[in-house]
Amino acid sequence: MNSDFKSLEEILNSSPELFHIKKLVDEHNVEKDFFVIFPELKPLIKSVKFTKSSLKLSVEIPSLRNELKFRESEIIEKINNFYKTDKVKRIQFSNK
Repeated sequence: MNSDFKSLEEILNSSPELFHIKKLVDEHNVEKDFFVIFPELKPLIKSVKFTKSSLKLSVEIPSLRNELKFRESEIIEKINNFYKTDKVKRIQFSNK
């Protein structure tokens, strides 16, 4: 049997030419895992978008948006602890 087989993760991490694909996969993971990390927010947040270390959350309820903004550093810390790296640097809140 050939021992040169590599997992997709190994290939993505070791191939510089696949950097953009890895970046897209990582961004999608943050969007997907947000509700794994914060399941209680699923019915309250309309959408989640992640680009360039910035997480964008769409929240219709103004009081909830203010509360989340107040807890922004806690949310960032919890997400970064989940990934064991500093993926999220800031959060933007909108009502759209």
